[in-house]
Amino acid sequence: MPGGQNLLPVQCGLLRVGTRVRDRLTPKEMRIVALIVQGCKNREIALRLKTTEQVIKNYLRSIYDKTGVSDRLELALFTIHHRVLAQAAAEVGSKLEAEMQQAPAISTNSPALAQS
Repeated sequence: MPGGQNLLPVQCGLLRVGTRVRDRLTPKEMRIVALIVQGCKNREIALRLKTTEQVIKNYLRSIYDKTGVSDRLELALFTIHHRVLAQAAAEVGSKLEAEMQQAPAISTNSPALAQS
């Protein structure tokens, strides 16, 4: 078992599916997946990515189609379950956090977020 490369058939299947989905998602879609896994709502994602909620909803439809899920909870669980996709989302999430710390702070007490 050199380097832990011997995987069970189920693990190989999960790895293949996670890799295939990761490779199909665009960088912006991966950013959205990372924020969904962190528990962000569409409004917060839109603010962080400097776009509108409707654009985020459009991206989510595309992400759902590519992953074969039907809602954000299922997307978060799918991402966590497929380790390769989860690792990619975590990397993107870390980069987003670093970007947010460098950018001017957005108050979470703003009226726009209070209405979510």
